[in-house]
Amino acid sequence: MSAPRVFYLGTVPVYLYGMMIGLAIAVGMYFGLKEARRKGLDEEKVLDLILYMVVAGLLGARLVYVAFNLDYYLTNPLRVLMVFDGGLSFHGSVLGAVLVAVWHTRRYRLNFWKLADTFTPSLALGYAIARVGCDIFGVPTQVAWAVNIDGIPRHPVQVYASLTNYLFFFLLWKGRERVQVDGSLFLTYAILYSVYRFFIEFFRNSQMAYGLSIAQWASLGIGLGAVVLFLMRRKKGSLLT
Repeated sequence: MSAPRVFYLGTVPVYLYGMMIGLAIAVGMYFGLKEARRKGLDEEKVLDLILYMVVAGLLGARLVYVAFNLDYYLTNPLRVLMVFDGGLSFHGSVLGAVLVAVWHTRRYRLNFWKLADTFTPSLALGYAIARVGCDIFGVPTQVAWAVNIDGIPRHPVQVYASLTNYLFFFLLWKGRERVQVDGSLFLTYAILYSVYRFFIEFFRNSQMAYGLSIAQWASLGIGLGAVVLFLMRRKKGSLLT
């Protein structure tokens, strides 16, 4: 199922997926800069980093998605460039953004974990907004709130994802002033997201590998890694400062 078109800019179609991603980026930047001001961070450097992360996040999201659907894109290579027609990996976007953030903070001697906490509520909010534009890949169901797709009632998994991450945003935004160790907010979201994503995969049509979906294996790895880093940060207060 291709992403629905919302309108045209001249002859260029604007898809719902791309429009919601654009909105998510704009809203995320607003809240990220708002939090940076509260923390007394250099807004110019923060804005530079945001722009780098947006580009790296989109590239990472697309590359990981293409990598896991390589057979299709080898026979349709031009569709690799059609980013806003659907086909992005959230895990890939975070990986790309984090790698650029590590490089940027190392280069300018900034506190990686403090900046990670600064952007974390925006990450959850942006994810919640962007998910509204996603295709419905839920498994067939008979629940009262099912969405009919091509005559088949399915779980509206993008609604589940959006509502869950709005809740995460609310919790993270309310808890951001109580952070005692830099990185706690970011790692908390990594754990929450991994738990959410692991369970919501049971309601999605996803690629399977050794009994679980690829996203579930990724969530297990990221979640366990985040728990270990969280405990290390709480104990030592260092690591990638």
